[in-house]
Amino acid sequence: MNSKILYPALVVAWLVAAGFTTPPALDGDVGGSVADSATGTPLPGGEVRILRGGNTIAATTTDAFGRYVIHNVPGGSYSVEVCSKTPFGPGCRAGSSGLMSRSD
Repeated sequence: MNSKILYPALVVAWLVAAGFTTPPALDGDVGGSVADSATGTPLPGGEVRILRGGNTIAATTTDAFGRYVIHNVPGGSYSVEVCSKTPFGPGCRAGSSGLMSRSD
């Protein structure tokens, strides 16, 4: 094979293998609302945690209408957990899991 063709092909293959041609993951927002599953009543003051591998990445508190938003969360796979005080003491419930990715 001609070295004028082989060398550029090897450089391109190396760049692709090294990940230099992949754009970096962008940060995004995670938001939603929390409500009692039995009554549909919004949950104000609930702590919402974004978890990756069991570690808290970010947290916030729901507003008076049970809504929350967490800004600038790096792209990746996460789970959401909601903790609140109940008449029986504090309790946490796992929410949904998902993959946050770029959506142009």
